[in-house]
Amino acid sequence: LLIAIVATAVVANLAPATGVAQSASIASDNRPRPGNPVTGWSGNFSSTDPYSAGPGKGAWITKAGLIHSRSEVAVGEVNGKMYVLGGYADGNVAQPLNEEYDPVTDTWRERAPLPRGGNHIAAVGLGGKLYAIGGMTLQNADAFADVSAYDPATDKWSSMAPLPQPLGSMAGGAVEGGIHAMGG
Repeated sequence: LLIAIVATAVVANLAPATGVAQSASIASDNRPRPGNPVTGWSGNFSSTDPYSAGPGKGAWITKAGLIHSRSEVAVGEVNGKMYVLGGYADGNVAQPLNEEYDPVTDTWRERAPLPRGGNHIAAVGLGGKLYAIGGMTLQNADAFADVSAYDPATDKWSSMAPLPQPLGSMAGGAVEGGIHAMGG
């Protein structure tokens, strides 16, 4: 059984954004609720983490932003770092962008670009490498079958065996040492 999970977050109940910081209150589940996250938190719940709603409660916090704002990207993880590939950016729907995020330092850096720009690519981390699978070169059209492997240690891409047919907008996952691409 394969379950693809793109992102998981536990979010504290937040007061609506009104442009004015609101005081802390109690949510319907009896947890403390912080004030407005856009204008500033009120009622810090941890002396070491001002954004914490308490142990196991979670909260949204702002981290460093992408180098290139974009959409229709692929996201994968290798060795504790997150990679954001391709997408729509800067007036181009088939970017070859490859940006690496290090959560320890909260920093982004550009890495070797994809061999082919695209959007709706699937990305899967496995065995210390990141695999870019399929994608599209036009806006939601013109799928391709390329599969490439990125090695963060050398900052280089290698061509792999292509998909049996051109596909984009897939989900990908690693199971028992193999990569599975689904949908498209």
